[in-house]
Amino acid sequence: MVQQFSFDFGDPELVANGWRLTYQVITFENTYGMDPEKVQRSHPDKRHVMSAKRLMWAGNQEKAEGSAVLQAIETADGLEILTSATHTKTIRTSKVTIHGLPDGVVLGNGWYETPIGDGLIYTWPMYMSAQRTHTALVFLKTNDGDYYYFRSLDTQVRHKGFAIYYDPLGEGVAVELLHSDLGPEMTNHTETPAWLVGRTRDPDSVVHAHMKHLEEHFGLVAWEDNPLIPAWLRQIGMVAYIHGQHWTGYIFNDYDEILRVIRNLAERFDGKRILAHLAGWEGRYYWIYGDVKPDERMGGEKAFRRLCEEAHKLGVHLQLMLGGNCAHTATLDFPRWGQPSIMKTEGGAELWGNAPDWDTARIRDTFWQAWLNPGAPGWHMHLLETASRLVDDYGIDSIFLDTYGVWTNDPAHAVYPGLVQWRDELKAKYPDVFFTGEQWWDVLAAVSPLTHDDGLYLGRWWEFFHKYSRGYAFNGWGDPSRNSTGVFEGGYQPFKLVPDSPYLIPSLIVVDGTLEKAPEKVDMVIEQAKKWTEKYLKIK
Repeated sequence: MVQQFSFDFGDPELVANGWRLTYQVITFENTYGMDPEKVQRSHPDKRHVMSAKRLMWAGNQEKAEGSAVLQAIETADGLEILTSATHTKTIRTSKVTIHGLPDGVVLGNGWYETPIGDGLIYTWPMYMSAQRTHTALVFLKTNDGDYYYFRSLDTQVRHKGFAIYYDPLGEGVAVELLHSDLGPEMTNHTETPAWLVGRTRDPDSVVHAHMKHLEEHFGLVAWEDNPLIPAWLRQIGMVAYIHGQHWTGYIFNDYDEILRVIRNLAERFDGKRILAHLAGWEGRYYWIYGDVKPDERMGGEKAFRRLCEEAHKLGVHLQLMLGGNCAHTATLDFPRWGQPSIMKTEGGAELWGNAPDWDTARIRDTFWQAWLNPGAPGWHMHLLETASRLVDDYGIDSIFLDTYGVWTNDPAHAVYPGLVQWRDELKAKYPDVFFTGEQWWDVLAAVSPLTHDDGLYLGRWWEFFHKYSRGYAFNGWGDPSRNSTGVFEGGYQPFKLVPDSPYLIPSLIVVDGTLEKAPEKVDMVIEQAKKWTEKYLKIK
């Protein structure tokens, strides 16, 4: 539901080639519009400008110092929109609203057709507290087949928002376009990167233009040409998702059992085509994040080392799961590297993430679990040192960062540049080690082109994912024997095969007893992997 002011705010309009636009400036204290008494409009050539050297607030009952400019330049099918503003306070968000649009369905996250209903809000990049969208391009598809599109041309990862709703006063559909500067760069002045809006019957061309923009400015590279991908990863035909220890301490598979599972699979499918993804390998899942090492209850360091050595002898590649932005606050030395790295909202509140119901107290109070910013120097270096130790000591082939796609507009440190830097530092130290993580959104694929995310299944324009990325089964899928989600908090979910696609790698979920209790279903996955490898990797 999109919440609204309960009165007419009194924003002056700019009419630009039939499009009706208003502009608001939002600080951390209030919302402001252009003062109608100070507004000036001009329409030179195909450029439409509305400016004001004073702002108003409280529905124009009060005035405020500041200025605002809204520009709309005509394009072949719509407008290029630019804004700027000044204020005596720090500016949080710039909002352009487009009024009087026709009814239709919205193509937002995943580009599935979604009714407007009580209103829709999408944020980019991924943010825990709102409905995300995978890229800053949203469509409004009308009943007569037109596509209105709303697209950001930003060249940095900065917050974008889209709100779509029926105008409460009955004036059609309204679409809000929202932009925030990076938290560390917010001042009392802002200039919004260009928005492109238009109407078309060829949405494919809009998507492909958007892809080209991301390639040029964020370094997205086609999978086939991506230098981040080691040669061994291109030969992987199956991901074995082997669960270790649950948050409660319940052990699905200890180190010896994990090795037994790997040996079993390598006898039936070429070991060098297997990527063994180990979740909960370090002991109590999530509880240990921040201080990961082999767990004594699962067999200790010697058993873990034997597991790694023997798996490598079989050609199997090992991928260890680490907390990409989570750590236990009681972890040794947390005050040094953790406390200064806590993720914050752009308003300065500590970010409290997904809060799983780990203990089933039905309170979801994960007070011990801190969410940390990989762009903050302390956590950034601690995470890099942890990964380096695992590679040096055990020859780990791939590092998986759990929930690393979570983004916030942290006022202290930018998140996305920290991930890019982490990628580059790990690659420089270990050229043949891969780095991946959970979640997917457009330019996260420039950080890593492999992911698991239950949101990989696009409603339209699959090339937006598969040109750059590959995926495999999500952490929370059920195993073949009893639909167990293993260490994942979901509990039970139906077993399913990865859809037959060259872009999604066949995956086997393994908890305790999976191989013995569901041999036919395990055989189905292995057979799928064999056929997939032959069909899509051209390997017999």
